[in-house]
Amino acid sequence: MIDKFYVMAIIQAARAKSLGLSSWSAKSFGLNRAIFYRAAKFGFNKSVPKLHKQKISAERSIAPEKRDQIEVTFRIAKVGDEKAYAVLYKNKLTFIAGNKLIKPKDFEKSIEQKLTTSFEWVWDDALNLVNSYDKAVLRSQRLFYELVYKANLEELIKSWSKPLKNRIELADPDYRMPFAYAHQISKPSKRIDKKFPSFEDQD
Repeated sequence: MIDKFYVMAIIQAARAKSLGLSSWSAKSFGLNRAIFYRAAKFGFNKSVPKLHKQKISAERSIAPEKRDQIEVTFRIAKVGDEKAYAVLYKNKLTFIAGNKLIKPKDFEKSIEQKLTTSFEWVWDDALNLVNSYDKAVLRSQRLFYELVYKANLEELIKSWSKPLKNRIELADPDYRMPFAYAHQISKPSKRIDKKFPSFEDQD
């Protein structure tokens, strides 16, 4: 069964994708946020990196001269009003944790391969959920955490932990019904999934 870490990574990646990031950068951001919130809960063991440059010494597969080129692109990137440390790697915005780049393959190994169900199904479901909210909610770190992540957390853990064989096999294979399980058809879902009125952005 998955836990909060997996939900945070997936839902944050879907949020970033909805706000315009590429799939590469969105998945990098999602895992970055999951690591960050987990570390914030249990305590950080490293100091905050210097603003002008961040070492990526953990990336042994990258030649030293290439590392130097990547390190000078260090920046604070924003997804909505939420900030995270990132660099440009292969000309793609790539977020970092400590001194390590977070690449899509890390998301795949740490998140996708740990699921007992289809990641494609979970990803589509996450995008459907995130896109049901006003963009102002997605741009706000506080509103996103409270109204999207926290409000739906328990239902997402239960739903995304279901083995694929327990999902309803629909007659039309191209049709997807989020959270459609046999035992849920006869009762309304507890999931909070609705549009919110527009909010004025505040600096």
